[in-house]
Amino acid sequence: MNMNDPTYYRAIWADVMARAIRDTEAGTDVEREATLDWIFNGNRQAINSFEAVCAWCGFAPDGARQRLLQRDQFRSCFDQWPGTDRTRDERTAA
Repeated sequence: MNMNDPTYYRAIWADVMARAIRDTEAGTDVEREATLDWIFNGNRQAINSFEAVCAWCGFAPDGARQRLLQRDQFRSCFDQWPGTDRTRDERTAA
């Protein structure tokens, strides 16, 4: 792949997203908590934020979160995660 081709970066960020799903659904407790924090509470302005990765992949971040929560295993992990007050408020709305 040519590093000047935008699809090169899209493929990398798609791999990051796939890894985040794996870490949440099948990772260690530390990986799961870090990944859920990145998805739901991370620094939204960071170049490697969930929002930025979604932008590279062509996803709307809120839509991606909702799709992830539709996955049974992901939702189960999310429901067990303490999260933050903001996330708990969103959880009750979902």
